[in-house]
Amino acid sequence: MKKTFLASALALSLSFGSACLSFAQPPSPQPNQQQQQFKEHKFQEVKEKRLHIIHERIERLEQRKACIEQAQDFQALRNCR
Repeated sequence: MKKTFLASALALSLSFGSACLSFAQPPSPQPNQQQQQFKEHKFQEVKEKRLHIIHERIERLEQRKACIEQAQDFQALRNCR
């Protein structure tokens, strides 16, 4: 009886141990030079696109500001949208 209990306990501990090991994630591999260059290029593209959007927004705001500064009445002010 003790032998079967010990054998089943050993089997259970081995299966539990292997299950725990299967959840462990292997370390991520270091990106190679080509992947790093691609990420840098992609970063530059995204950065340029966001800066372009900001510059366009600034231009629109400056145009609205100039229009509002030149407005002489409420009708002219409403036209500055």
